[in-house]
Amino acid sequence: MSDIFISYASEDRERAKTLAQALEGEGWSVWWDRMIPFGRPFDEVIEENLTAAKCALVLWTANSVSSKWVRSEAAEAEERGTLVPVLLDENVDLPLAFKLLQAADLSGWQPGVAHPEYDKLLQQIRALISGSAAPVTPSRTQRKSTPTPAETIARRRRILLGLLVLPSALVIAGALALMNWRVPTQIEMTLEVDRLSFTLAGSEPLPILDRAINIRRLSLEQLAQVELLAATLRPLEPAGAPLEQTRIVLQGQPQDRMALDVETEANGPSGRLSAISAQPGSTVTVGLRRGPDATFTLRIDGQALESSVLPAQEVLLTARNATLAASSSPIARWRAAVLVSEANPIITARSVPAGFTAVITPARPVQLLADPGAPISALELLKQTDNGGYRSAVVGPGRIAFVGSTKPVVAIDAGALLSVEDMRNATLAPIKIQPREDAINVRFTGIVDKLHTRTDTGQITDLRLSAFDKLWYGARGVLLLVVAAWAAPVALGIYKFYRTARAS
Repeated sequence: MSDIFISYASEDRERAKTLAQALEGEGWSVWWDRMIPFGRPFDEVIEENLTAAKCALVLWTANSVSSKWVRSEAAEAEERGTLVPVLLDENVDLPLAFKLLQAADLSGWQPGVAHPEYDKLLQQIRALISGSAAPVTPSRTQRKSTPTPAETIARRRRILLGLLVLPSALVIAGALALMNWRVPTQIEMTLEVDRLSFTLAGSEPLPILDRAINIRRLSLEQLAQVELLAATLRPLEPAGAPLEQTRIVLQGQPQDRMALDVETEANGPSGRLSAISAQPGSTVTVGLRRGPDATFTLRIDGQALESSVLPAQEVLLTARNATLAASSSPIARWRAAVLVSEANPIITARSVPAGFTAVITPARPVQLLADPGAPISALELLKQTDNGGYRSAVVGPGRIAFVGSTKPVVAIDAGALLSVEDMRNATLAPIKIQPREDAINVRFTGIVDKLHTRTDTGQITDLRLSAFDKLWYGARGVLLLVVAAWAAPVALGIYKFYRTARAS
């Protein structure tokens, strides 16, 4: 907990921050930023920090005098004897209950500039935090009386009871504290999901598609430009005569998102999609689409990307929300048949700066991320429902193992709302998309500071190891030594208590 608690109105946040930083520069810990941890009630966290602080500064301003929270905190601090009023504005009409209290006038104070009132404030804070008090000196007329044998025996019994109770109370309190103290935990997690989203880490571009893949159908979205070089092209919408040695450039409109579909009416692969890499900090989302074929969506947010398609047979191209480079008006739909000849056509697509989306039906199994995987800084295992809410993307059984610990593996059921946050040294293994499978196998390793499941009723289960788990499953010898240190005085106390009881 902090040495100093600062109470202020939200409108005075910046001035409270300036004073807090100055006090922290004096070597004290200050609680002022009211960012409430996830799952904790606001008033509970405020009361906990106010109670623990040795000094409570109340910043009186034209804003705070009308704040019921500031008044309540000032009253609580006054009752505890830790209140130090501070004036930040001139001529502030203080609440009646606090008008008689001396306040430090910092209305003209600036950090780094000598100010007598600020120096007095520091002295008062030091006195409160040090907690020094004059010792009580016994009167010279007091006489020491010689205890009776019965008093001596009673005193010994109290001491022996202390030897029995105190170590046990300390051990129980320590064990409870260790059981409730969750620590960063290194895990290895395997799951079956139909959607996942992750943010790339590291310092170098990372391959998402390590090599070109064979496709049956493809839809590219969020496009800014498409360029087609074809030996033979037959326009379908609008219809026209076949064109030879053609170069077509399509532009997307700023208010619309151009899309391009590539498909074939024949059997076999329609072509190959080039390899794709992404920069660190980009967010990659992969999701399966239900159907007879293994169709998946690959979305990369945070950067512009370029990819190319090399058709393997006659393909149909359909563009939406596009404009021909030679035309000034947008076309709602442009469709053409591209004939493959010795000079294979090439389709080059460039995305908008915000990101890139591809809906891919592969002809063969596809691997996302190169071996041995990719470093990541965030992982999300949720998907959006039709009504705009969120539900779990976990569709099959999973497991969480604790690296370096013998604690049993935790099973994860389908539909579990799993949250994995604040990770480091985290790696996501390569992801394989298999035809006619309804789930993606995900394997994640790393150290996490937050790991919990949540039920539909809102109940949260923290899956991280506790400090007690670390000892019990990783350093049991240390824990047994603590138990022995507890058992020794307890056994001695029992023996002494027995002897004293018999003597009396």
